[in-house]
Amino acid sequence: MFIFKQLPCLLLFVTLLLPANPLLQAQTDDKVYTSKDGIVLPKTTHSVEPGYTDEAQAQGIMGDVTVSLEIGKDGKPRNIKIVQGLDPGLDKNAVAALSEWRFDPGTKDGHPVITAATIRISFRLQ
Repeated sequence: MFIFKQLPCLLLFVTLLLPANPLLQAQTDDKVYTSKDGIVLPKTTHSVEPGYTDEAQAQGIMGDVTVSLEIGKDGKPRNIKIVQGLDPGLDKNAVAALSEWRFDPGTKDGHPVITAATIRISFRLQ
């Protein structure tokens, strides 16, 4: 579990959960690996915190946004999709932030591979 610094009125928890949605495998030409394939899992090297929208903060909305994605051989996220949303503005902010994340890619036999992942971002007001 990744725990990020506190922002005003926000404590953000992110969990990288593997394996992810197997349907992602059919969406690319290259094989998409999961933790069940005996790979070395990707590691986060750079993360960006999604912010609260003014509306969600005013309404006291708290909870999780679950996102599926693929981590490319280059360590960049792609095919980012909301699996379970919380609020349209928070969902949008979660996707925008995740698009800026970077990873050491997963590897199989020492070679980078595309890896399916699910990331859960928890929005909590203080």
